[in-house]
Amino acid sequence: MGAPHSPGVAGGRLLVCFPSDLMIHPGTSRCLQLLLGILLSIVACGTAVAERWQLEPAVSLGSSYDDNVRFTSVDPEGAFSTSLSGALRAIRSTEISELGLALGLAGTRYSGFPDLDNTAGFAGLDWSYRLERQQFRVGSRFDSESTLYSEATTTGLTQFNQQQNQVSVNAGWNYQISERAAMDLGASYQDVSYDGGHTVPLSNYHLGVVDLGGSYLWSERLKLTGRVDYGRYETQGVTNDYENLGIQGGAEYQLSETSTLAALVGLRRTRQRFEIGDGISGSSDSSGPTYVLSFAKRFEAGGSLNLGARRELAPSGNSDVLDTIGLLANLSLPLSERLRFGLAASAYRNRGVGIGGDRPSGNRTYASISPSIAYDIDESWRVAASYQFRWQEYDGIPGDAVSNAVFLNLSWTRPWDL
Repeated sequence: MGAPHSPGVAGGRLLVCFPSDLMIHPGTSRCLQLLLGILLSIVACGTAVAERWQLEPAVSLGSSYDDNVRFTSVDPEGAFSTSLSGALRAIRSTEISELGLALGLAGTRYSGFPDLDNTAGFAGLDWSYRLERQQFRVGSRFDSESTLYSEATTTGLTQFNQQQNQVSVNAGWNYQISERAAMDLGASYQDVSYDGGHTVPLSNYHLGVVDLGGSYLWSERLKLTGRVDYGRYETQGVTNDYENLGIQGGAEYQLSETSTLAALVGLRRTRQRFEIGDGISGSSDSSGPTYVLSFAKRFEAGGSLNLGARRELAPSGNSDVLDTIGLLANLSLPLSERLRFGLAASAYRNRGVGIGGDRPSGNRTYASISPSIAYDIDESWRVAASYQFRWQEYDGIPGDAVSNAVFLNLSWTRPWDL
C-alpha cells in the first residue's frame, strides 16, 4: 500500500503491523524514545569514520491566491496567503558511507481564514553503508502539521485546526550476487495520527512494509526485475484491517543513453477484517492487478522528462485502503542559462476495496496541473512563479470542486563544505 506522503502497500508491498504500544497515539513517548535510540546509534557509527561535513541551509518566502481555498464544490471562497519556511540539510560522508540530517520549519497564514493557518515541521535522518557487494540503508523521519490540507492522493478529505503527526522508519539491504544478478530486502514502519478530528473524522493508522526483490542484467540494455510483497494495515479505534499479498515481474530497458523505460506488473490478493457491530466480525477477500510503469529522459541541454503510471493499494485516514490508479508527469526545461520552465501534472482514481468498494460516494477522481517558471538571480537566490489548477469529483455526490491558484516565491540556498 502506498500513500501521498506515506509509504504503504504498493501493489502488493508488505505491510507488517507492529505492536500497538509503538503507536504515536497513545504511547508517544515510548515510540519517540525508541526512534531516538536508533538515530543516536546511527549517528555514533556514522560520525566515527566520516571525513567531512556539507551544510545546506535554505530559506523561502512566498505568497499566493487561491479562488477556492477550501477546495469545495459548494460556495467556493478565495483567499490570499503568505508563507515562510527554513530548512537545514547536513551530510557527512566517507568513501563507503553517508550520514544525512535534515530539519525544517514552515508557517502559512491565510487572510480571513484563520482555521486554515498551518505550522509544520520535520526532522529526518538517513544513513547508508557500502561494502564491495552489499549496501545497507536506514532512514527515519518525523513530520507534524497543524492543519491537514488534503489527503490528495487518497480520500481528498481535509482537516482544519487539528494536528497531524507522522513517524516513519525504513531499512534496506542490497546484495550484488554477481556482475549481472542482485537482490534487495526492505522493511518500513509508519504511524499516522490525527489530534482531534472533530471537523473530519479521520482515523489514526499504522502500517509496515516488507518486500523482497531481485534483478538480472540480461543484456547491456535490458534488465529483468521481480518483487514479492506481503502487507498489513490497521486503524485505531475501529476494527478494520487489511492483509495484502502480491507478486510482480517486469523489466527495465535502456532506449538510449538518455532515456529509460520500465514496467513492473503483477497481481494482489487482499483480505479485509472488519467489525459489523455487537461483537460480530466478518471478512472479505478481493484481488486485482498492480503495476508500476515509468519513462525517464534527460535532455542534452539540461532538464528532464518523467512520466509514470501506477496502480496500488494506498492507505488513508478514512479507516480504509483504496485501490488507486495514479498518473504523474514532470517536465523541467532550461530556457536560458538562468531561466527554467517546469510542468507538473497528476491524476488519481480512488476506489475502496472489500466492503468499502460497495460505497459509491467513497470513489473519487482527482486531477492537478501546475506550470511554473523560475529565474536564478545568482548562485544562491531564485525567484519563481507558478499556476495550479485542481479538480475533484466524488461518485454519487453531485457537483465537483475546481480551484485556480497562483504562487510567487523567493528562495535562498547555499551549500557549504566544512
